[in-house]
Amino acid sequence: PTHNTVVALLSTWKAGAAYVPMEPSFPQGRITHILKDAEPSLVIYDDTAKPSMFAGSGVPAVSFEELSLEASALPADRPNDDEVLVTMDAESIAIVLYTSGSTGIPKGVRLPYSAICNRLWWQFRTFPYTETEVTCVWKTALTFVDSVCEIWGPLLHGRSLLIHFRLDLV
Repeated sequence: PTHNTVVALLSTWKAGAAYVPMEPSFPQGRITHILKDAEPSLVIYDDTAKPSMFAGSGVPAVSFEELSLEASALPADRPNDDEVLVTMDAESIAIVLYTSGSTGIPKGVRLPYSAICNRLWWQFRTFPYTETEVTCVWKTALTFVDSVCEIWGPLLHGRSLLIHFRLDLV
């Protein structure tokens, strides 16, 4: 993950959609199942993924780099927020996380905004940030629920977010 990941997640929400994270290390069968089950309207991927992972799914796939290039070509005069932002309610789905499933078949768990907000508010009340906690680390895979608090908790409280990623060396 990079800062582009955070931009893509927030942009997805601002477009009125939920995000469904997948790891490039997932077996192809799991990726195919998630795409079929979740029926996303678009896949946004970074340079750790291969476009062939999504081929044959019928879902349009675009790299973050391509989106950035297209966005930079847009006119500088931007529309009003009410022309581009979708209003979501508390029970709208924000994230769909796929579990391993007790039967071995991944199951999508839908997280509404209300659940995320409740968890974050509980965290802020129970474990408030101190004055010395200025930088927090995002270290958990996006496919795990802990990543939600690791990303959005610090950012909602004006803290810096250090993104830790794992490099597999061969």
